[in-house]
Amino acid sequence: WLIAGVGAVRRLLAGQRDFTFLLLAAVPFGLLGLQTYGGELLLRTFQLILHKKADLVGTSMESLDYPLLETQTEYVLHGFSFPNYLEQLGAKAQSEIYGKSSVDLALKDAFRKMRRFLMTTQGLTEDEAISLMSVAVDFGVTQVVDGNWGVHAVVKKAIFTGTED
Repeated sequence: WLIAGVGAVRRLLAGQRDFTFLLLAAVPFGLLGLQTYGGELLLRTFQLILHKKADLVGTSMESLDYPLLETQTEYVLHGFSFPNYLEQLGAKAQSEIYGKSSVDLALKDAFRKMRRFLMTTQGLTEDEAISLMSVAVDFGVTQVVDGNWGVHAVVKKAIFTGTED
């Protein structure tokens, strides 16, 4: 914005009435209402915890072997087409990932991780976990820059504590 603002000031000083800068600066704000979090993304401060394996010893999460994000109100798990694609696809992984990655594989991975998470940490049976996931877990495509599709699974903590969010 700074460079565009300097350009706009230079054009105004040169006698050119050009308000392109204002239009371009305002356009992104019209898209805020379309965001997942209802446009609050820029206004929210997220405090999250990335659980490290060493910190989970002696807890119900001890057997988890994938990243778990925890916010004040939610647990967030991430699934990927190839969770460890550099190892799984070999020497040409960085080019092959673009042809082999799919949202289907990522969704399967996220689904399996969330099912296991619910069974492990909440003591649910497989059927109970799947039933809960069908009504209480939100899945969404995660943006990834290396070609490896990702899907996140979000479950609210309130369903376990019986409190309202």
